Amino acid sequence: MSFPHLPSWLLLPLMTVLGFAGGALWALGPALMRAARLVNETISTLLLNYVAPLIVSYFIFGPWRSAESGAYPQSPAFVAAARLPSFAGTRIHPGFLFGLLCLAIYGVAMIRTRWGLEMRAIGGNAEASLRLGIPVSRTVIVAMMLAGGMAGVAGMAEVSAIQGRLVASLSPGYGFIGFLVAWLADGDAIGIVVMAFLFAVVSSVGDILQITQGTPYAVINLLMALVLFIVLGRRNPTGGAR
Repeated sequence: MSFPHLPSWLLLPLMTVLGFAGGALWALGPALMRAARLVNETISTLLLNYVAPLIVSYFIFGPWRSAESGAYPQSPAFVAAARLPSFAGTRIHPGFLFGLLCLAIYGVAMIRTRWGLEMRAIGGNAEASLRLGIPVSRTVIVAMMLAGGMAGVAGMAEVSAIQGRLVASLSPGYGFIGFLVAWLADGDAIGIVVMAFLFAVVSSVGDILQITQGTPYAVINLLMALVLFIVLGRRNPTGGAR
């Protein structure tokens, strides 16, 4: 169902809510498996990064395919009311401000609220937290659904502001990069900003080297994978650094 005649002040908030709901529901599966101690959330969410593009491809090759697209399937272009504006003709859009707002709320919640204290306790030792009466399963499910919802809004902003339509190459690996940023920052809000900037530079340099020097972009992926292995190797099973 589409809403081509809705004004932007109503359509954009509706897209934001639906993006959040979609992301939260996508994260619900891994959250339930993590709460039931069936599958580690790191493994399940990384593997789902390969499933999501296939679902998108199904729709743009099938029911949502634009009649004007030829060899490169894509959805019809969004109406003007469904496009997020950019700032001063750049690729920066309100989604960036939303990310900063979410990061600020996250930083305050983790340090200043009881929920944040419980989250840090669960991250340190889930078994001890459970014995202290903390609802570990419920807290994990809520946290993962909130995170999934924010990722869903980020995806909506990317499609609305940058792409203007749904395409197969929507994400060139944002999920994997976000995973690396979160692990390297170790849950610190300021660290997330620093690590995100670092990986943005690495990714941009990879694009430049690919264009100017003919370097395969796989080299950058190998570098990121090496960083991930180093980070995982320096952590013990309870989540703390050795």
